[in-house]
Amino acid sequence: ALKQKLPNRQHWPALAIVAFGAVFAYPIFSAIAMQTVDASHGILVSSIMPLFTAIFGAYLSQQWPRTGFWLCALTGSISVIWYASGSAQGGIATGDFWLILACFCCGLSYAQGGLLARHIGSWQVICWALVFSLPLLLPLCWAVQPDHYQVSLHSWLGFGYLALFSMFLGFFAWYKGLALGGVAQVGQLQLLTPFFAFSWSSLWLGEQISPVQWLV
Repeated sequence: ALKQKLPNRQHWPALAIVAFGAVFAYPIFSAIAMQTVDASHGILVSSIMPLFTAIFGAYLSQQWPRTGFWLCALTGSISVIWYASGSAQGGIATGDFWLILACFCCGLSYAQGGLLARHIGSWQVICWALVFSLPLLLPLCWAVQPDHYQVSLHSWLGFGYLALFSMFLGFFAWYKGLALGGVAQVGQLQLLTPFFAFSWSSLWLGEQISPVQWLV
């Protein structure tokens, strides 16, 4: 409708990385993880994502933040791993490994998408990533479709929110910000996510957020 030109072939590998991390890996791996861990627990473990985003962003752009930046990022990440290992019986749970893998893949796609947005535009990145994913998404969705669709209205509304905002419109602003301010620096704004997500999980899911979780 907006008559966007097909991205140059030189950008296709970067789009493939964005599609792999943002369209496939993170949604699938995190969904598997959230079957076995609470939302509040998953929120905290996912706080390790800014570190992966910063590492990949610095490597791909060859713009490395100062030492103090990395010390703070590592301190935060170590506290997350400490919390995950201490809150699960017998150490880090299987769901935590899925979440860390999801954050690793998504951090790569965020960094690559932020750099790619400088060339083809911010909203164009996620739009083309979704278009490029369609030939694989359609047969996969058909193959793994559920036996029935008798789910609650709340579930459908949550599904719709993920599809429209989390997987689409939210990336318009996110990739724009990464392109303007630098992947490593702006990527740290993801650390605001736990404070908002804790509030929503408490309000919508009725989960009790412990003082330790707030502290971490």
